[in-house]
Amino acid sequence: PTRPEASQAQVFTFLVRDQRLGANVGSTQGPTELGKYLMRSPIGEVIFGGKTMRFWDLRAPWLEPLRGPNGLD
Repeated sequence: PTRPEASQAQVFTFLVRDQRLGANVGSTQGPTELGKYLMRSPIGEVIFGGKTMRFWDLRAPWLEPLRGPNGLD
């Protein structure tokens, strides 16, 4: 995989691991005030793991608590 792909895979691996260990990944707070596994790009997009993997259409139990009336908060 490319370096960005490997980085995304690593973040996803940690997300799955933390969820299996019982962490509520939807409410885990990170330094960006978004969930620990999500970030906001300089142009305002919500991105996964600091790269370009976008989740605007993803429906997942861990993501729904972050979803607001206008998309991801």
